[in-house]
Amino acid sequence: MPSIQDFERWLTTGDTASRLGKTRQGVVWLCENKRLRAARTALGWLVDPKDAERFAGEQREKKGGK
Repeated sequence: MPSIQDFERWLTTGDTASRLGKTRQGVVWLCENKRLRAARTALGWLVDPKDAERFAGEQREKKGGK
């Protein structure tokens, strides 16, 4: 389980959506379906930035990108 200090660096669904080129609803779906490492809080989902980068890399590979 991440510490409170770790969570301070985690991304909101809006931030994650911007980084991944997805909608906020799409990011929530990814969180709910455990495609992204995330934690549900009283204020919404928080996404592990390292896992968001991993996911973005996988998406680039699928598209034949860098």
